Amino acid sequence: MWNCTGRTSEPSDIKKVLKDDSIQITTFNENKMYNECDFNNPNYDIIKDTIIETYPNTIVAPFIMLGGTDGRHYNEISDCVIRFTPVKLTNEDRAGVHGLNEKIKVESLEKCLEFYQRLLTKI
Repeated sequence: MWNCTGRTSEPSDIKKVLKDDSIQITTFNENKMYNECDFNNPNYDIIKDTIIETYPNTIVAPFIMLGGTDGRHYNEISDCVIRFTPVKLTNEDRAGVHGLNEKIKVESLEKCLEFYQRLLTKI
């Protein structure tokens, strides 16, 4: 099982912490760990620079992405899969992700397309 520290936890490790044998732990939909991306990789710099060009005054910093992404399908063929969506979302927008009436603002989609147009000219 993957936990938010980026490490793998086994059910036996969790049971040690819980100290309660009556609790049963079952894993579902277990995913492999992603490869760690080297942020000194020139491809990371291309994406970082493109983010800043598209969204000026943005601070680009790596973080742990808690959701599953399609990036997991590229993990076998790439040593640096960057899970990123170039879309500015409000709290209201985030609440609708994968929900009823999921949508994106036209302005956000236009900026997303601008990002990918810039990126594709660099690779």
